[in-house]
This record gives sequence, C-alpha cells and structure tokens, in this order.
Amino acid sequence: MQQTTLGCDWCEAGKNGLRPFAVTTLALTNGKPKRSSPTLDLCARHVRAMVKQFQPLKKKRGPYKTKKPYKLTKEERTRRATKFDSLWKEREEKMLAALKGKDEGLKGPELLKVAKMSKHYLYKVTHRLLEAGKVKRVAENGRQGFILA
Repeated sequence: MQQTTLGCDWCEAGKNGLRPFAVTTLALTNGKPKRSSPTLDLCARHVRAMVKQFQPLKKKRGPYKTKKPYKLTKEERTRRATKFDSLWKEREEKMLAALKGKDEGLKGPELLKVAKMSKHYLYKVTHRLLEAGKVKRVAENGRQGFILA
C-alpha cells in the first residue's frame, strides 16, 4: 500500500531529499474565500513563524510616563553653595589679581593665559564678579574684555 505525505513548502529538502512533514495547510486570502487562492503546506515550526508575522503589534503605545525633574530643596542648595564658596572666592581672587594694574583691561584669550584657568571657569567667575559690581565689560572691535570697576 502506498501512502502520500505532504512536506513543508517552506523547508528545503533535508536527509534523503525529504522535507519535514506538513501539519497544516494555510490559504493565503484577504478574508474572502476563493477556490483558486494559493495554499501553503507548512510544518509546525513554519506555522508558528507565519502566525507570528500576522499578529498585530501592541495597540496602546502611550501615554508615556515621564519622570519628575530632579529638584534640589532650598536646604540642599544652600548647603552646596556654602560647600563651594571657598572655591569660588579663590578663583575670584585669581581673576582680580590678573586684572589688577591693567587699565585698558584684558580680553578673553589674554585673560585665560594670565589667570590660568579654563574658559568655563573664567566666564563663570566674571559673571559672578559682574553681578557683584567688581568688574566691568569692555568691548573693542567685537572682542569683549573685562576691567576692574
């Protein structure tokens, strides 16, 4: 007696030129049945792969949870300010010493060399000194400089 078994249409031939057994037949349709719609005979592994291809993604994508911004309390801000007070005073003294005796003032690049501090700290310190009224801005030909007030 001769038997016919279906092989998976997706798999390639393995040992002895045989394909894995097909466990189901899927019809490729758009929901309306047709007699001439193409069909696929698939093994269990490829049935799972095919079903996975046609499962919808998550329907709900939002609203996303946002983290609250990190804010310091007033006590923490004052504690930090007092912690770094000595550091700022030291840098302010360096800046004032660099500007002392310079009647026409110093521009940014020259001030960097004389004060021997990074550009970031230079402009932070000058901002603090401007607010305190110890330093004034001087501008010539587009470059800004600073002089003692």
